[in-house]
Parts: sequence; C-alpha cells; structure tokens
Amino acid sequence: MAPFRPTTLDLLLATLLALGIPVAAAALLDRTGGALMPLALYYGVACVAVPWWRRKSLGYDAPRRWPWEIFLPALLLPIGLAALKWNDRILPDTPAAAATSGVILTALIWAPLNALLEQVGWFYVLDAWRLRWSTGWQRAAGTIIGIVLTLVFIALIHILFWARFLPAGGEGSGALLAIAQILNLLLTGAYWWMWQRSGSLWPTFVLHLLVDLQLVLLSWYSIIPAL
Repeated sequence: MAPFRPTTLDLLLATLLALGIPVAAAALLDRTGGALMPLALYYGVACVAVPWWRRKSLGYDAPRRWPWEIFLPALLLPIGLAALKWNDRILPDTPAAAATSGVILTALIWAPLNALLEQVGWFYVLDAWRLRWSTGWQRAAGTIIGIVLTLVFIALIHILFWARFLPAGGEGSGALLAIAQILNLLLTGAYWWMWQRSGSLWPTFVLHLLVDLQLVLLSWYSIIPAL
C-alpha cells in the first residue's frame, strides 16, 4: 500500500464521517424502520468509498509479518468480554430473532463483513489527522485530534446506531461495565497497533471477527429481523 498523504480535504472528510455518519445512520434507521439502508450508508460511504478514494486501498495487503507479540495477548480481550457477557447475557425472546438459520447467516455474513470493514473507516479518520503534518506541534495536535475523533466516531456509531438493534446488556453495570469499556478501548488500540506492525488489516480482521462472533453466538442473535 502506498503511503497515505492526507490533505486538508481529508481533514474535512474525516471530521464529517466521524460526526455525521452516526447521526445520518440513526436518522435513516428511524425513517426506514430497518437497518439495511443505514448499514449500506455506513459501510459503503465511511468504510469503503471514502477510504478507497483517498487512500487508494482498504489496507488488506499481504502482511509484512504476522504481529504475534500483539495478536496473542490481544486474544485475551475478546475472551474477557465473553466472560463478562456470559452470566448477564440477554437472549432473544422472539422466534424470529432466535431462529437458528438467522443466527447462522448473521455469524457467516454480518460478522465477517463488519469485521472486514469497520476499522477501515475508523483508521481513515485517525490517519487523516495523524499524518496531515509530519513534524512539530501540528503533528502532535493532529494526532490528538485524530485519536479523539476516532473514539467519538466509534462511540457515536455504537450509541446512536448499533445499540438500537444489536444484543443489549451483557457487561453488567458499575465496575463490570467500566472493565468492559476498558477492554473495548484496549481492543481498538490492539487493532491499530497490529495494523502498524504488519502493514495489513488482516490481523485486525481476525481479532475483530472473534469479537463479533462472540456477540452473535453468546446472545444467539439474528440480525435478519432488524433489516
């Protein structure tokens, strides 16, 4: 993948994606009553079209090497999240949501698709600001803004959109909820660190897929009714 050289246009696009896509996806969900069109907007625009246009790549080149020193310890994070969800998991209470065929389709199609695409959009937002300047206080300020915008993007898309139809609960409250949030933050850091070490998003995809699969299988969740 060629080095990404963001311009001022990328700063604008990254900011619009981080702040606008979650709001637009939530509004479209309200308007259509289904998640299919908002998912097409989120994945198609924020995770494919804009990153591909600006970076000329989605980041799925062959890894320079597999970052085992990060990947193996990071496997403990989805295991920890699964343990937190297990005793407090909320199972679906409707036959349509609980249908085995729907769960299988969710695990085989949605989980890999989401794991493949989400971080493409997240890291475009981060790198648009982080790499805009190469030295000095601008580089430091751009890095801080990029990190904040990326975390805001991730938080907003989960709060305004994913929380509307993905399985609720599972992390408990109080201290357990705080632990879950810390684990999720560490996961995001691990995703980015593996990408930087390997030069590829494939290691990130594998870890993200495990996170999405445990969400689907522990709650026996089907996304089909939400579409």
